Amino acid sequence: MNSDDMATQIEGIRNAAILTLDLSPLFENQRVVSSDGEVEFTDGGAGGTLTIGLSDTGVTTGGYGDASHVVAFAVNAKGRITGVQVHALNSDNVTEGSTHLYFTTNRAREALSQGSGINYDSGTGEIKAKPAGAFDVPTGTQNRAAYPTYTSPIISSPPTQAEVQAISDGLQAVSRTLAALISDMKDNGNLS
Repeated sequence: MNSDDMATQIEGIRNAAILTLDLSPLFENQRVVSSDGEVEFTDGGAGGTLTIGLSDTGVTTGGYGDASHVVAFAVNAKGRITGVQVHALNSDNVTEGSTHLYFTTNRAREALSQGSGINYDSGTGEIKAKPAGAFDVPTGTQNRAAYPTYTSPIISSPPTQAEVQAISDGLQAVSRTLAALISDMKDNGNLS
């Protein structure tokens, strides 16, 4: 290689767009590599490697949140997470609104009221049907078994003994079921 060729090559290197980490008087077209803090450069020196990596954001490596915690993230303008806060998942960490209120036992009890046929105790939250009235305890056989609804037979004129017996049997079944119903209502405080 002669001196003219060498000069041409040196001139080519001096005019080439070269990335440097610091200004150098050797290169006229150099571009100095710098970082805004998001990227880090590690210079391995002459013959070494220039390593480019992300800078540390201060957030600890690991998983955040679980079934009983909610996570709040701080994100910078570049979309990187720069802060993490973990909060217990309970109403103490949520601001109560004016239309969406927290559940409380008192609020639930205040939301209910008594009406026709219903007694409501806001102190205990107990709801009861108002007693229907005074009944004596029924006497006789009570029947709580299922039975078909009564269908009246066609009555001939004059009625036969079988027709009268069918009416009597139907009335007895209704009477026994009614006796059981009245007893149950009295036992449950629905009748006085």
